[in-house]
Amino acid sequence: MLREFEQSLGSDTVVIADLEAGIGTLTRLQEGQIDRVIVVSEPSVKSVQAATRAIEQADRVGAHVLIVANRIKSDDDRQYLEDSFPHRHMVVVPDDETITDADRLGRAPLDHSPEGLGVQAIGAVATALVRQEST
Repeated sequence: MLREFEQSLGSDTVVIADLEAGIGTLTRLQEGQIDRVIVVSEPSVKSVQAATRAIEQADRVGAHVLIVANRIKSDDDRQYLEDSFPHRHMVVVPDDETITDADRLGRAPLDHSPEGLGVQAIGAVATALVRQEST
């Protein structure tokens, strides 16, 4: 089914896929099959290890990588991830209770709290992707 989907795509098609956690999908990709990868990492050793493996696979296939530093509670959290991924473009998404509240209520964060810090940061992810497109 994936092969049929790939064959139906035009050269100017944009597909955004939210893949399962881990690197299984990335290990099966070949060079040229993907342009960009968003790697989400939280400020923990296990998350950084998994993100590092994902970045290695993205680099292997020539994809641009954007790091999303997720659930950042302090400058120390941000610095830890910046130190873990030097020379990588990173967008910081703060730990925002309004996102947790929205999830608990079954609502989209954008609908629940459009002015929330987390929602605004997610908008910065989209902006970063557009900027990567133009470089």
